[in-house]
Amino acid sequence: FSSENESPVEITERGHLLAVISCLNPSSRSIGTPGPSKPGVVQIGIIPEGDVPPGPLEGWIDAESNGWHYLAIGGGDRSQSLRLSQGLAHAPGTPQPLRSTGLGSHGCAFIEIDPYGGIHHELIRTATLRWERVGLDCSTSTSWEELVERMALHLLEYETSPVETLWNIEWVLGGKGDVFDSLSDLRRQRDLWDAIDRDGNTPGASVRRRHTLTREPFESGREHEAANLLQEFSETIGAVLAPQEPFWAERAKPFADLTSTWGRQLATLVHNADTHKVAEEARRLARGWWT
Repeated sequence: FSSENESPVEITERGHLLAVISCLNPSSRSIGTPGPSKPGVVQIGIIPEGDVPPGPLEGWIDAESNGWHYLAIGGGDRSQSLRLSQGLAHAPGTPQPLRSTGLGSHGCAFIEIDPYGGIHHELIRTATLRWERVGLDCSTSTSWEELVERMALHLLEYETSPVETLWNIEWVLGGKGDVFDSLSDLRRQRDLWDAIDRDGNTPGASVRRRHTLTREPFESGREHEAANLLQEFSETIGAVLAPQEPFWAERAKPFADLTSTWGRQLATLVHNADTHKVAEEARRLARGWWT
């Protein structure tokens, strides 16, 4: 049938009623219960694309009071399932996503109803192009080898399919440090892709991978506080060590009473100290404390 007016349709075998298929239109964002039928008859509802309300299935399907054994739901970009009191509601989504928001494997649903009315469904993969998005953290202690190993292990966790020929993988890397900073260079990124493809290659798989990287520097609340302290310290050092400041102009005064040779040398050394070098060394030490 092609419309709600042509349903329900009865499926029989040798005069025995096996199932009733109904075309539904949930315009009120709700699904009613099927019509009365004999015990053992499977109730199947089909909701065509265009009649499916937006949002998750549980938002408009009452799983507890539902009398359907299987609800086949069309439309949508992603696969969704909802267990019903007597069966399953399932939206297989698109067999091939056209946008990067369609993550993971895609395909068609193979549905089987056993002699006891149990519903079994299996994904038959049909999408040749697959999108994935993986988030990782990279700290100041993360080495290049460690990052490559972690990313390769992520690739090995994904189950590949013979129909898949190309993966578009977006890596979202958050963190800081030398390794993180080095990946701002596109040449270094290519080195990373070569390394993880080599280490994360699945035996027998012929899928090609196209990698992209999104770098997201992050600061925790504690790191943000440390950054503020470092900035405050740096500004204070700059003010205190200014040549015109009384503190700095009288820096050698505490050593004026020293009459020994080493005392006079120390006073001269302090008096002739370069303010810029002192300030820079103080900031360098502070960065070691607060980063």
